[in-house]
Amino acid sequence: MDRTILVYGLGDSVASGHGLSGAEGDCVRAPGAYPLLATLLLADVGAIEGGHFACSGATTEDLTGQVDEVLADLATSITTTVRNKRILS
Repeated sequence: MDRTILVYGLGDSVASGHGLSGAEGDCVRAPGAYPLLATLLLADVGAIEGGHFACSGATTEDLTGQVDEVLADLATSITTTVRNKRILS
């Protein structure tokens, strides 16, 4: 059975990997941040989709925006899946 695992990284500096080697960009995201490591570890189990929205210095309001991004992404994924199933049926 094919499996798709959704992984989303949300939060502030801890989730973005601020302080880790290679951290860069406006949100100071690092390749060793835990959402990206989780993606690598889960790749053996199935296809990985999602996003890394964590941003160093994020506030509660920023987190709300990150959640909105995930919800928008999920809505697009669900719509695409429903359309594909209709086409294949």
